[in-house]
Amino acid sequence: MENVLIVDGYSSARFYPKILKKLGYAPHHLMSGMELEDNYRTTFNLHLFDENEYEKNISGNYRSVEELAEELAPYHFSAVLPGCEGSVLFANALAKQMELPYNEGAITGVLRNKYDMQQALAKANLKHIRSLKTADIEELLAWKKEQNLEKIVIKPLADSASNSVFICEDEDYIRKVFSDVLFSKDECGKVNQELICQEFIDGDEYVVNHVSKNGKHVLGDIERYSKVISADGHPLYDSEELLNPLSPEYENIVVYVQKALDALNLTVGPSHAEVKLTKEGPVLIEVGARLVGGIPEDPQLFQFFAPFIELAAKAYLNPSKSLLEEPYTPIHLPGMTGLLKFLLAYEDKKLESVPAKEILASLPTAKVVDVDKTMKLLHIEETRGLETTTGKVFLIGDKNDVMRDYRAVCYLEREKPYLLYRASEDPQPTSDDLQLLEEMKRGEFVSS
Repeated sequence: MENVLIVDGYSSARFYPKILKKLGYAPHHLMSGMELEDNYRTTFNLHLFDENEYEKNISGNYRSVEELAEELAPYHFSAVLPGCEGSVLFANALAKQMELPYNEGAITGVLRNKYDMQQALAKANLKHIRSLKTADIEELLAWKKEQNLEKIVIKPLADSASNSVFICEDEDYIRKVFSDVLFSKDECGKVNQELICQEFIDGDEYVVNHVSKNGKHVLGDIERYSKVISADGHPLYDSEELLNPLSPEYENIVVYVQKALDALNLTVGPSHAEVKLTKEGPVLIEVGARLVGGIPEDPQLFQFFAPFIELAAKAYLNPSKSLLEEPYTPIHLPGMTGLLKFLLAYEDKKLESVPAKEILASLPTAKVVDVDKTMKLLHIEETRGLETTTGKVFLIGDKNDVMRDYRAVCYLEREKPYLLYRASEDPQPTSDDLQLLEEMKRGEFVSS
């Protein structure tokens, strides 16, 4: 049985070992050292990691790839798989050192550094975002004026999700955000020595997931993001709708993303691209050379994602075999709408109980409600990124029914959060509150 190494198998990569064992491989795990960072542990849900799924769990403890490659040589690994975003560069560098399949774009840094990513797109004559990399606020303000930009985005050069991403307009706020984010730590514990500042791109935002091998790209799925802007200009993930990737209306997005993958030298494994569709066409926000996060545990939902994860694993195995030989249908829900709602909090609260689990599960289209972390901590804080969402609910069914239940969740979040998350100082639910919950349960909620 051949051995396969997964580096930081957290987030959705926690499903790799089960898939690999099914394929006849022995999965091993390497902890790079980033699991020691508190932010990293929270962002990538390390509490879901189960080392019993692996033949062996190895501590990398921030050692160099040269040291690790020598230590790991006796295992004769067939492949090295990056687990989550923070491990992309390290895993690919280790794979190169061990003479196994890897992405050149990870070695050069364009698959993590968001400024270099945009420059690579420009070099390939692909639509890209005007960007500036700087640690000087005056340089930023001069660049904004020179480019004649009303609104800009400020964010770290290499971070995950929407952490420390701010949409800014007036000078005072730009100065404040720049000061707050510069020299802060990202989700992997690294100090932001410089920031990337970009023109604000308007348009619907899509997620396009592929699996690549030998430079060929197989489409996995397409999702449409919905975001809301917090009071301080922070974009928050609100929902994610699974679309039909076979629809011709998305063809131009897929073609553009595949050209972008080529420009970024992403030749092997899964990729998670975030794209905005503007009036002039699609433009890449960023891409990660790893599995999409947030894949659910629920067996009913997991069946839709399992073939994609299996295809991603196979991309690293048996280099001579083409992915196009593998029978695969892109992920979609024929005749149904699938929507993932991220649960948002608009204030900090110490909790006594979390009724959200039962209340949201009673919605007619709710398939999975995950508020386990909130139930364990009995504390919520104002949502500023994916790591501070209070949970998520998966809705599946007829589009009208799904959207009705989605609006019900949004209403509870904003207007009656005390029904979802109970603190000692909260008012007791009124008879009107209880009637509202019954209406939601019967699928009779009407938004005002």
